[in-house]
Amino acid sequence: MVAVRDGDSFAVVRGAGGAEGEIRIFGIDAPERSQPWSKRAREALAKRVLGKTVRIEPVERDRYERIVGHVFAGEACVGCEQVREGHAWVYRRYTTSSALLELEAEARAAKRGLWSLPEGERIPPWEWRHGSAGAARPR
Repeated sequence: MVAVRDGDSFAVVRGAGGAEGEIRIFGIDAPERSQPWSKRAREALAKRVLGKTVRIEPVERDRYERIVGHVFAGEACVGCEQVREGHAWVYRRYTTSSALLELEAEARAAKRGLWSLPEGERIPPWEWRHGSAGAARPR
């Protein structure tokens, strides 16, 4: 593992040649750097993946050429844990996973993580990026 970019993406070193690659966790969207809870989401992901061997089950490549996939650290589903602890939303544009939706509902009900913030500070990142919180914010 090289670096954690935010609460849903990170860089890895792959294979014997040490090629670096970008990974985006499938089905979740974490707060952007300028949003409340961003630092905590990034720190939570770092604890899960930095210095660890992770298994990635690719789903697709995004427009930034990152591998988008399911990520596992040991047996733990990293995206599931980010949602369970309230560090990310389920990215409904790309998944309708009932398991992820249940984890998000539980986190929301328990006011874990970002769900403990005042409602006005809980703007989903996809809305934040597209200007719902002011000017459009690049991803």
